[in-house]
Amino acid sequence: MSTVDIPESLTVAGWEKQRSAMDKDKAVASKLQGESSKVADAIKNLGKLHGAFDFGMFDSKGIATAAAAGAAGDKIAAALKGDLKSVLGAAKTAGAAADAFAAATDKF
Repeated sequence: MSTVDIPESLTVAGWEKQRSAMDKDKAVASKLQGESSKVADAIKNLGKLHGAFDFGMFDSKGIATAAAAGAAGDKIAAALKGDLKSVLGAAKTAGAAADAFAAATDKF
């Protein structure tokens, strides 16, 4: 597992497609611009952190000894407290921004 793909709809490009469709109705776009921008920023941050994370550490290829397994486990444990925790936090933030956007759309 050298990578985990983010679905296209959860990328900046995917969000921009949705946003451009929404922008066709200027009244809707103006009322949702703040929430829409928050989603865009959150998705951008998630993409940046996700892209920088080394998912290859979860690949067992090349682990032939107990010492190598221990070192790999230590690397994963450190990631759980650092980089992976940041990716998960960004995913939660993006989810919260999407929920706020959805709540704003429900007001129409």
